[in-house]
Amino acid sequence: MAIDTSMYGANLPTGTYTKGDVITMKNIRGPSIVRDGYGKAILKRIISGLSKGNSGSVIKGHVIVSNSNWIDETANITTPVSAVSLAENSSNIQRGHDCALVQNSGWSVKFVVDETVTTTVANSVFALIDIDYPTVQAVSNPRTAPGTPVTIMRDDTITTTAVDSIETPVWTTFNVDFLKAGFRYLLVELGSYSNGAVMGFVSISNAAGQQGLERIIPTIPYDAGYMRYLLDYSTPLVKGPMNLNFLVLTNSSTTQNAITEIDWVRA
Repeated sequence: MAIDTSMYGANLPTGTYTKGDVITMKNIRGPSIVRDGYGKAILKRIISGLSKGNSGSVIKGHVIVSNSNWIDETANITTPVSAVSLAENSSNIQRGHDCALVQNSGWSVKFVVDETVTTTVANSVFALIDIDYPTVQAVSNPRTAPGTPVTIMRDDTITTTAVDSIETPVWTTFNVDFLKAGFRYLLVELGSYSNGAVMGFVSISNAAGQQGLERIIPTIPYDAGYMRYLLDYSTPLVKGPMNLNFLVLTNSSTTQNAITEIDWVRA
């Protein structure tokens, strides 16, 4: 039960947006189709969000996701990221209801404007599609798994992406080897803070046990005290090299520090 994420995004530059406008969102990381070769694929959830614009620049709209094998579609009323955006009952989160997916079926993702507005601040919109591949080992609900709590704190210099440039994101990647030999580690929670950031994402990739999958975890780096996303599955990881990947959006691209707390349970 390992999660793999497909990420979509669209730039929302300043200007007038008219009710009913449809903006196609581009695949910016992860596969654009349901992976082949991993056996059964199950839709777990869809997460969407807008960057944090000021009150006069919030674009009211919704993200629509459809699969080439579906006869219906699903949608999220999509609001700017805030302290409660990652709550399970947030409008930005849509449950997947363990929907069985067809291998090689494709995704169509778009943002629809619900209210005419002229913006004075540029923004971006994103959508994450989380798919479970049960053949890849994982542990359900790592928050309740018995073991020793372990926290790895990071202070990394990253290059940020301008808030209206999510279609061409700048990811900062660190190759790390910070787990101890002889144990397995389950990722429980992850939170990141970066000065002036409006939206963020962190992932671990190329670790032993992931079998090429990558889960992209949304963060709200605007404030260190904002809510963290609750992980429902965690792939057991062991000592060895892996990539720690950051995408942080700020008003303009810059270089700055990101403070990250990575909580594990060690078994």
